[in-house]
Amino acid sequence: MRRILPAVILIFFSFSSISAAQCESLLNKFDLPVKAKTRGKPKVVKWELVDKTMSNLNEFEGVQPGCELTFGQVFKTDRKDLYFPLTNTLIRLAPEEVFKGLKFYSKDGVEQGTYVQRTVFEKTGGLYARRSYKIYIFQYTTPSGRLMKVGSQLLLDNFVFKWDDIKDKVAFTTIEQ
Repeated sequence: MRRILPAVILIFFSFSSISAAQCESLLNKFDLPVKAKTRGKPKVVKWELVDKTMSNLNEFEGVQPGCELTFGQVFKTDRKDLYFPLTNTLIRLAPEEVFKGLKFYSKDGVEQGTYVQRTVFEKTGGLYARRSYKIYIFQYTTPSGRLMKVGSQLLLDNFVFKWDDIKDKVAFTTIEQ
C-alpha cells in the first residue's frame, strides 16, 4: 500500500504535466488567455469574442490528443460580477456535459432555469439557400421544474452564465468524451 500511493501520485502529476505541454502550442498560437471584453449592465463578455475564440480553438489542427482547457484558461478577467454569454456556437463547440445542471440567467441577471442538454434544430434552405443547416440550442428546466427548449432563435447573448459558475469548467478538449 505504501508503494502504490506514491506511484499513483507520480502518475497523476506526470499526466497533468504532459497534458499541459500538449496544450502549449494552442496557448501560444492564440495568445491565451484572451482578455474578456464586456458590455452592458450587468457586465457580459462580448458574444462575438466568445464565438470567435471558440471557433478558432476548434479549427486549430496542431493540438495533440490529451489537451484540455478551462474557460478560465481561455478567457481572463479580474471581475467577480461577470456574466458569460450562452451562444449557439458555444453550445455546439464546448464539450456536451459542461453546462449540465448549471443555472443560467437573462441579460438582466434574472434566473431563467437550469441547463439540461443541447439539441440540434435543423433549418431547411427555403427560397434563399439550397442546403439545410443546423442550429445548436438547448433544453432547460424552469425554476418551477417544467422542461422547455429555447427554440430556433439565435441566442447571441440572450442568456448568460455567472462567470464563477463556469470559469473552472472545460471549454475545449481533445480528450475523447
